[in-house]
Amino acid sequence: MESVPPLFIKDRDIGCELTPLQMCNAIVRVIGVAKLDGVQRINNLWRLYVKERAARLELYIKETLLINNKHVPLYDQNPHITNQLTPRKKNDKLTVKNIPLSVSNSMIEDMLVQQNVVLTSTIRYGYIRDEDGNLTGFKSGDRFLYVEAFDPPIPRHQEVGMFPCIVIHHGKMMACIACGQTGHKVGDEQCAAKPVEDIVAFKSFQHPLSNHFPCQLKIYDLNFKSLEHAYFWRMASEMGKPELAEQIKNARHAGEAKRLSKEIAADEVRWQWEMNNTDTMQMLLDVKAEQCEQFKICLMENQGKLLAEATPSKFWATGLSPYVTQHTAPQYWPGQNMLGALLMELSRKLITDISSQVPPLVASEPTTQGIEEAIMPFNEATESTSANKEANSIESVSEQEMSTEQKKEEKTKDPMDAASTHKSRAQTRSPPGPRPPRSFSTPHRRIRSSSDNKTPPHGKKNALKELATPKLMDIRQVFKRKTLASSPVDEVDNNTKLHKQDGQFVT
Repeated sequence: MESVPPLFIKDRDIGCELTPLQMCNAIVRVIGVAKLDGVQRINNLWRLYVKERAARLELYIKETLLINNKHVPLYDQNPHITNQLTPRKKNDKLTVKNIPLSVSNSMIEDMLVQQNVVLTSTIRYGYIRDEDGNLTGFKSGDRFLYVEAFDPPIPRHQEVGMFPCIVIHHGKMMACIACGQTGHKVGDEQCAAKPVEDIVAFKSFQHPLSNHFPCQLKIYDLNFKSLEHAYFWRMASEMGKPELAEQIKNARHAGEAKRLSKEIAADEVRWQWEMNNTDTMQMLLDVKAEQCEQFKICLMENQGKLLAEATPSKFWATGLSPYVTQHTAPQYWPGQNMLGALLMELSRKLITDISSQVPPLVASEPTTQGIEEAIMPFNEATESTSANKEANSIESVSEQEMSTEQKKEEKTKDPMDAASTHKSRAQTRSPPGPRPPRSFSTPHRRIRSSSDNKTPPHGKKNALKELATPKLMDIRQVFKRKTLASSPVDEVDNNTKLHKQDGQFVT
């Protein structure tokens, strides 16, 4: 009799206590009584035995078995032993999450094979659980499989085609993305891949250094919306696809232009063309620096830093995310970062061109001609102001002295004469006018020299009088000498009480 391998059901997938008879009744409803040989439950695993391979295939095609109104998945082999040829060989379990359900298992297998992972089981789908934790018949999109055990564990962040995903390596401590060692995370001080220089990692259309940055460029006598448009337009034109080149030129944004470029040729052909046409990219970057001010300013501000495009491209970029790129030394990057190298060369070129245009500084002899011409009006105004202050001071002192002499005479006169004199002065007094500007000079006060040893008497009024009287007399004599020198009359002036003696006026 031919030996037919069993099918398997996990006891935890059922979610309830089930007798062997109930399990048999569920199988009979699918293949009939005559084709079922028996069932066993060993170590929380159900084994379903059928008499013919055709019956086994018929049952397995269903993928699930309806038990107590619940779809329970069937396994073609023991799920706890992933390699039937070497069942005692150690294996690791991988779970691929955040992957669209439309992505085929073959694409996931290709991604793992590229990283030298040996699969020891087929890739299976995960199923959604209900409120009680029981599995339903609806797929969740997650995949799981078993592989040969290896170290270090596979990096957590992977890409399947265009779709990023997360790979969980069960039972393994996640390794650092930068250096591949366990026990720390990327960016930690103990990481061997920690960089020693400033790295500017850029990505997406929001960064001016990115080729996706929207800007109006006129290249090849045509207008393009970004450098990415111009680059892939050139690629499509040289590969003999003018219609596709026109679609790329009129694309709404750089992302759409890049998507259209994948129709130009196979990836190998495109990569080969890009590696042989780096001078085309350099020429487009030069034009962008001339026509896009934001791009040029960003290059100048980051001069001397390490520029890196943080995208999955292994030729133009680092092959890492922006965060990992910033915390990883260049020798640990899986990508060549060719675009970053071209940008740094362009930055050095711009700095050299600007420094060559700046004229050298020439030392000149110091001169005061310009300063003297500038301050000449101020000197003239200062001299005129000083002269006016001196004249006003002399006039004010003379008026004060004359008023004092007149008050003394009025005391000795008759009261009636004093009243008439006061009345006549009031009639001839000038109408009130604006107050003259206040003079900050003190002509009535004599500044004591170091040779003057006299001390003023006690009392504020006496001290001021002693200091002021000699100065007032000197100013009065000078003033009267000037006014009387022009007069031929030599008799005594009764108003000022001065008379001429030996050719001089004295009191």
